[in-house]
Amino acid sequence: MGRVKIGKLLAAKRKELKMGQKDASERTGLDVSVISKIETGKFRGSIRILEAYLEILGFELSIQPKVHVLPDFDDIEELFKDD
Repeated sequence: MGRVKIGKLLAAKRKELKMGQKDASERTGLDVSVISKIETGKFRGSIRILEAYLEILGFELSIQPKVHVLPDFDDIEELFKDD
């Protein structure tokens, strides 16, 4: 999952918790601009900072091997069809 998709997921969870970015900033000690960057996929800071934000939203950081899935014939045909 990419940074933008993760950011959207985190923003949706924050809103579900009825928490504004300012509230999240106060709870984590992070600047509002950092919260914004995380939620828009533009954050390039430390894992420690990201973990602080994940924690207040009830998430944790984990990793897993990337799975490469090859498209099947129908998918390839759809990608290259002439409109």
